[in-house]
Parts: sequence; structure tokens; C-alpha cells
Amino acid sequence: MVSQLVSKVKKVVLSDDRVGKVAKTSYNTMAKATELFACSLFKAVSALAVDYEQSPKILKASHVKWCAKEDPSLGFLLKLPSVEGAPDFVAEEKVVRKPKPAQTKKRKAKTTTGKQKRAKSSGREGSNGKEWEVGSSATDAKTAEEAPEKRSTKLPPVADLSEDDDYDDL
Repeated sequence: MVSQLVSKVKKVVLSDDRVGKVAKTSYNTMAKATELFACSLFKAVSALAVDYEQSPKILKASHVKWCAKEDPSLGFLLKLPSVEGAPDFVAEEKVVRKPKPAQTKKRKAKTTTGKQKRAKSSGREGSNGKEWEVGSSATDAKTAEEAPEKRSTKLPPVADLSEDDDYDDL
């Protein structure tokens, strides 16, 4: 995200006629400072919204106004027209939220090679390497060791997973 901000910071800096040459590291430093400021402001505003709003998905100018009044270093935000004209936020009692149950992480389906797909679709090879028919049951086999597991003839749909779609690290 810093690289996107660097170009915007560069445009703002170079729009000033008084500025001549600027070192490249200065742009990177200003972009990083901008990102850190935006993150700290977002954390403060979102914490306020989550604590006091029924629907915390919408951050409002009144939340920014409240945070600017509480933190003297953010006082310059009160001069912005959108914040100045925003209604005052009234902090009533905090909203009590029930914790959501933990969700289990879904794993990717393993991809199979062409030989494995053909062996599965024919349904003729058992787990011990011997051939058997799909409809056979454990009573038809001579021993329990040779008894194949019951398999359904319908294969589950295989997800189309390409190597570019690697979302495990999220």
C-alpha cells in the first residue's frame, strides 16, 4: 500500500512551487507516515463504532469528530468541513455483543493425477490392490481382509483449484 501512497505524496509535494528537489527516501517516509496515521485513526474510530453502535459496519463523520475531540493531536481534523458539520456523537451505554463460535478452517481438496482419476472412476480396484465390482458387499468376499469398502458410484464434485489461488496464508 505504501507504493500507492508514494505516488500520491509525490504529486502533493511537487504541486508546491517552493519545493525543488526531493530525495526518494523522503517520499517513502512521508507515505509510511501517512499510512501509520490512517491506521491509528481507523483503529480509534472503529473501536468507538464497535463499542457504541448497533451496526458498527458504518463509520461516520461523527465518530471521527468524537476521536478528534478526545485526542488533542487530532485537533486539525475538526477544521475539515465534513467533520465540522457532522452531528456530535452521543456515547450512550456500550453494546454487549455475544462472541461468535470459532469456525474451523477449511482445507483445500487434493488434486489427483489422471491415473488416479481413471482408477477411481472405473471403481474396479480395491484398497488392497485387488479388482472388485462396485456393487459387491462384504458377504460376497471370501475373507474379511479381501472385503472391499462400499463405495458410492457418484463422485463428489472436484473443485477447480489453480496454483494462483493460494489463500491458505490469509
